[in-house]
Amino acid sequence: MDNISGYKDRAIESLTGKWGNSAIATLIYTIILGGIPITFSYFVALTQSWLTMSDPLGNIIQIVLLPIFWGFEIMFLENIRKGDQELDLGKMFEGFKDYFRIMLTNLLVGIYTLLWTLLLIIPGIIKMYSYSMTNYVLLDDPDLKYNSAIEKSMAMMKG
Repeated sequence: MDNISGYKDRAIESLTGKWGNSAIATLIYTIILGGIPITFSYFVALTQSWLTMSDPLGNIIQIVLLPIFWGFEIMFLENIRKGDQELDLGKMFEGFKDYFRIMLTNLLVGIYTLLWTLLLIIPGIIKMYSYSMTNYVLLDDPDLKYNSAIEKSMAMMKG
């Protein structure tokens, strides 16, 4: 199963009988992802210039929603790992249980990627890929702290 069609077949197989819950989870995720920023931007536009508030507001919204982004990924990963069990929609909000570790680790990933990208674009892209497994490392090893999870992701992606 080293090719794309093998991965696709495995993904479809893991969703067999779970399409309804998967669609509901995706709908909830999309509503939260789109609804909250749109609502905030509407109220900001009513009160003051959008240009003066858009960047700080967007960053705050992203920090608040980060555990939901993480939980959405983890929910589907655990669905593949556990096989026949029902898709657990509650996993989508489980990121709030370990909020600071997840937030600070992802903040560091963002800062490191930005710094590498400022150096040159290609090293930034390479580092982005090397940090890409960090959230999964956080899930698999709840005792790892921020930089340790990033370093483990880099070691996994080396090659």
